[in-house]
Amino acid sequence: MTVTSFHPPLARARLALALLTLLVLAGCGGGRGATTTPGSMSVPRYTGDESFVWCVPYARAISGVRIQGDADTWWTQAEGRYARDNTPRLGAVLTLRPDSRLRSGHVAVVTGIEGPRVIRVSHANWGWDDKTRGRIYENMPAQDVSQANDWSQVRFMHPEVNGYGRVYSALGFIHSDTRIASITPDHQEEARSLPETGAIRTTPRTAAAPYSRPTEGQKQITAVRSLQLW
Repeated sequence: MTVTSFHPPLARARLALALLTLLVLAGCGGGRGATTTPGSMSVPRYTGDESFVWCVPYARAISGVRIQGDADTWWTQAEGRYARDNTPRLGAVLTLRPDSRLRSGHVAVVTGIEGPRVIRVSHANWGWDDKTRGRIYENMPAQDVSQANDWSQVRFMHPEVNGYGRVYSALGFIHSDTRIASITPDHQEEARSLPETGAIRTTPRTAAAPYSRPTEGQKQITAVRSLQLW
């Protein structure tokens, strides 16, 4: 006698739902970075009047992250003061790890999110010669190329070449809108002088500041402290 399996309609529906759930879970397992919501923000106007703009004062001005010092110190300085993780959010500061090409590291502000692997950043002094360094670049595409999709390896699309450049190691994102409540005594005075969350004035996107050729002294500082080879 042949036995034929029979699944009532309700049982078939439950089976289909179980299979669909497994497929969804498999799709979510491609990386350990949290999901991101696409969106963009108006880039605040930079009010500095210097002809050669460095990445640190620019990032501090438009992100609201009130950290002083070179870019390679921001990640450790943010500990206990700002939330840090590997998830890009609008207004967060992407912090690159210092290496032979980035002697003092680099910081850039997330001003657009296009998907789990592509964001846009606004930053300054990202280039390789007198023409491209010391300038402000708004909404430059940045791509996550890490295997774990955790933004530990990134590259940027520079408008001068209209293509993605070399891969850089990243430490993660510092979030300006999530200051740690238990701030250390060393930073209490600084905290009292900070504006409230969201107090940064945003304006419609403006053109980058005009480029002025740096002085010989600025060229030497750039070569020694901010070596950024595309």
